[in-house]
Amino acid sequence: YPERFRLLLRASDCHRKRGDFAAADQFLKEARAGEAALPDEALGRLEYREGFLLLWLGQYDEALKTAFAAYRRLKQSESHGEVAYIQLLIANCYQRLGLVAEAEEFFMDSLSSYRRAEDRVGIAYVYNSLGLLHKNACRWSRALASLSKSLELAKTLGLSQHLVVVQLNLGVVYSKMRRFEDAI
Repeated sequence: YPERFRLLLRASDCHRKRGDFAAADQFLKEARAGEAALPDEALGRLEYREGFLLLWLGQYDEALKTAFAAYRRLKQSESHGEVAYIQLLIANCYQRLGLVAEAEEFFMDSLSSYRRAEDRVGIAYVYNSLGLLHKNACRWSRALASLSKSLELAKTLGLSQHLVVVQLNLGVVYSKMRRFEDAI
């Protein structure tokens, strides 16, 4: 089971990253077929992937429920990176549901977990998400602070695609602040 299960999760991840959610879901269903033999941590790894697909399909309540199931299974584990990813998933669900305080809490939890895992790429992504959260709440200085941290990490780590995304987000914030010269 372990190797086959890991391969099915990996195949699902590959298809999800390509945007082929139907194929990603098929691999997860195949992985879930052996559910009875799976330990709790393995089920948690399966559930957060299911939650991610539900988020992208716009099923935010179901995604949140599934993400919390995964979180309960993995929060005491040593898999800080996976816990951070689940916390980020929960934060994004809350944000899509319009629950700003809850989203911010889980973004901050995710940031702490990524720091524990020493995952600077994850930290960059969370700072970008926090920047967007603050932008949507019209907290301009906090949005700029978070996006600036994400920008600096993107430059340092050579994250060229993320760098473009963060620069666009900074441009939007500067435009909202009517600082058009900085938005360019």
